[in-house]
Amino acid sequence: MIKYFPRPYPDELLYSVIARFQRHFGNSQSELIRSLWGKTKYPFRGYQVNRLQKLLDNTLLGQCYSAKQLAFQHTLWPFFSAFSGRDVQNTMFHNMIVDVAKNTTGFIGSHLSNIGRKKSLQFCPECMKADIESYGEPYWHRIHQAPGVLICPWHEIVLRNTCPMCGIPILSQGMQYACLDACCVNGHDLSLSEPKVNNIAKKTLEHLISYAHEVYKLLLTDCCYEPQAISQRYIIKLRELGFVGLKGHLINPGNFTASFIEYFGNEFLNLLESHVDTNITSWLRIMIWRDGYKRLYHPLRHLLLIKYLFGSLESFNISDTEYLPFGKGPWPCLNPVASHYRMLVINDCYIYQGSFKKTHGIFTCECGYIYSRVGPDKTNDDRYRVGNVISYGSVWEDALNNLVNSGKFTMKEIELKMKVSRMTLIKYINKRKRE
Repeated sequence: MIKYFPRPYPDELLYSVIARFQRHFGNSQSELIRSLWGKTKYPFRGYQVNRLQKLLDNTLLGQCYSAKQLAFQHTLWPFFSAFSGRDVQNTMFHNMIVDVAKNTTGFIGSHLSNIGRKKSLQFCPECMKADIESYGEPYWHRIHQAPGVLICPWHEIVLRNTCPMCGIPILSQGMQYACLDACCVNGHDLSLSEPKVNNIAKKTLEHLISYAHEVYKLLLTDCCYEPQAISQRYIIKLRELGFVGLKGHLINPGNFTASFIEYFGNEFLNLLESHVDTNITSWLRIMIWRDGYKRLYHPLRHLLLIKYLFGSLESFNISDTEYLPFGKGPWPCLNPVASHYRMLVINDCYIYQGSFKKTHGIFTCECGYIYSRVGPDKTNDDRYRVGNVISYGSVWEDALNNLVNSGKFTMKEIELKMKVSRMTLIKYINKRKRE
């Protein structure tokens, strides 16, 4: 076992830890590989390190981390596996432990895994300053390498991969295990900060910062959502927003697409390689299709859809998979002359899809009062709204008869007490006379 190995810094990419080890010992690339993994091919793809268990067995890292802890805290595995389901997540993890040839990101689909992919590692000059002050050296941060993260969430500075003075790339894809240095090869200070971002729209900047924070939350959360449950949750939320009918079909797809684009803006969507068009085969339409769960989608796009529908990851409650357009029962009886007026006594609610694919609910009380309204409810006050009275019932009709026979009230006063129009009042008075 190697008696020395640098301890990872907070949010440090495992690649960066190995690069620091190589610098401290001055090993060549082949010597580094042999000392850490034995005789093997290069145990990484891009900046992703595989064969984690062998690395732990041969270094002091094994005394501080399990393979899962190392993957969870110092690789992008939590990001790429979060929306894949447990079976795929476990397979991805297994390959990171033992396999050299397989790429973790390949599990989300070869046609999608390059979305937001970076050709070089990136850094934030302000984070570099803080790292040098705290640890004596800078390092590659994991959050800065995540797909779609273009701005440091903490300092709101565009991430760099070149020198701000001479424009020389700091690291190319062909370089293996290279540390982040405080200066470029020409000696220019890489920690020089540039002004705040001012060449993109304020709305786009806010979304870029928000997205970076959501990615950071995902990296810190040990979660794995099942694709089918994700799809169900999307559909239910879209029903609540009025974009999907009871049968799972989009209601006016053009409005949904336009709403999504308006929320983020084309500039932001283009920067994250997630342009949306009105075509039925667009990634947005496919993701929310009722059988969309049969495919895996890039975590970046899941985060976009979650942000649009729920506001944040914290509000994305995967267990809430029951569509309740009128909330949970019981519901209030809205018979104005009943002793239980506005009390939660109705347990019977029939939900159906009416004209224009709108969701309707019919509420039936034991007093005979039956009313309907269009949903879904958006506020608690909506529970006490009557759209249409289907039947007033015997309790209401008896109260009307008593008010009329007493002779103490004008028609206007009776209208207010019974909460009906003059025309409806006359209709029921005439009905009683005929009886």
